[in-house]
Amino acid sequence: MKGVKQFKWLIASLVFLVFCGINNPVQALEGDFSVEAITEAHQKQKINSYWWLQVEPKERINLVLKLTNGAEKSTFLVTSHQAATNNNFTIDYGLSQKEVAALLSQNDNSFNFYHDLHFEGETQAGKLKVSLAPYENRDIKINFNISKNGLAHQVIGGITVTQQVNSSNQEGILNQYSHAVALVMEPTAISPLVPVKETLLEDEKGDLFLRVNNPNGSLVEGVKIQATLTDKYEQHVAKLATNQSSLVPFAQVELPFSMNEPLKRGQNYHLVISTNGRTIEEDWVVGEDGKLNVNHQQKIQKKSALVTTSPILWLVLFLILGALIRLRHKSIK
Repeated sequence: MKGVKQFKWLIASLVFLVFCGINNPVQALEGDFSVEAITEAHQKQKINSYWWLQVEPKERINLVLKLTNGAEKSTFLVTSHQAATNNNFTIDYGLSQKEVAALLSQNDNSFNFYHDLHFEGETQAGKLKVSLAPYENRDIKINFNISKNGLAHQVIGGITVTQQVNSSNQEGILNQYSHAVALVMEPTAISPLVPVKETLLEDEKGDLFLRVNNPNGSLVEGVKIQATLTDKYEQHVAKLATNQSSLVPFAQVELPFSMNEPLKRGQNYHLVISTNGRTIEEDWVVGEDGKLNVNHQQKIQKKSALVTTSPILWLVLFLILGALIRLRHKSIK
């Protein structure tokens, strides 16, 4: 029974780590080592656990990451990656450049975490291999230049340290544990945030997705989304609900709905999307071709009804106004 409780506790802990976002920017799958971001003069936020820098054009940035080993001799791989909000609605620091590009609505070349950042003067960008004796520590130097045009917007990445340890119990088995420390950089001037955009999508199988796009060049924090699709009887056909997370600049993710039943041809549906207290409502219809479309016809009918009744309203208003004028004349006499 004790073993079952320990197993449940382990699973709960792993789930918690998976759903950590920028608010807990040191992501870790626990190993016998530690990392520490040493902050310096460019640090914007009063935070010691990761870097948030304000930078100017043509600056040379020198950072230090302190790596401390545990009880066993270990080899560490230190890499840099651009951060992306993935389709699980969590910030991911371990994706390739191609994988990150697929999760963004636009790409920017003002800084590239895969090519512009170097460790300890290594000629190969974004990668360093380090071997440490038991309890040895080392200051990993991180160097990069800001271009002459500066940053076009906020950029977010991470420095990932992966420990490779041969298991003492199972010879030849290689265990890997990782820590990722966030690196946020921004220009001195940041544009005000505009609302996140949501779009309903349907794939070829009839499954529904909500495309969520951050149109800003800045991180949007504390995003929580709920969406429901109901039929004409106000019964839930599909719904989704996210945990609170963050959207990196220009993030574009597709979140799957949980479907209670397939959509039916010729049927009307009502979509409600709530994002941080802002609510959008839309009417959709499934055509005879099986495709889901915004019900423009219904919107036009609503508009036409208002135009049709407008002359009557004006006539009633004139009659009331005329009656008031006559009553005023009588009272004066």
